[in-house]
Amino acid sequence: MQWGSGGIEDIVTNFAASGSKTILGFNEPDNGDQANIDPVTAASCEYLLFSPIKTANPSVPAVTNGGAPSGLAWLQDFFGNCTVCELDGIAVHWYGGWTSDFQDFVTDATAFNLPIYMTEIGLSWDQYATTDSWNQFLPLALQILDNEPLMAKYAFFGAFYDGTG
Repeated sequence: MQWGSGGIEDIVTNFAASGSKTILGFNEPDNGDQANIDPVTAASCEYLLFSPIKTANPSVPAVTNGGAPSGLAWLQDFFGNCTVCELDGIAVHWYGGWTSDFQDFVTDATAFNLPIYMTEIGLSWDQYATTDSWNQFLPLALQILDNEPLMAKYAFFGAFYDGTG
């Protein structure tokens, strides 16, 4: 994964040296605490720097499930500015309340008609971070993921509880 825009000029060389077969775009570019890159800049980097390694099966930046202008709205802006990019999938993260929110997000992500790589999945940081909630949530979430034809891969990130909620 190319975390942010720092060092991106070396991506082709670094990718070749790594022996990797796939590359993911920026980590949460729609999040000020992560890659923090606007859609126009990300689209420019994607086209100019990721396109030469098309054989790497590049996926677009891993966006959050935040509301507009973040999340899927950010991704829509990205595609609006990267009309010549050839991408093999979209990468997304989801943290939320329960399966209805999760199902809605998965359904909304299918609008791009590309394979979906859900590289982080978790319940809200405090509200549902109990063992019992996870034990109820996981089988339901797996059913949603496994029943979505565009879902290429997924990974759980974990439950986090900071002790304040």
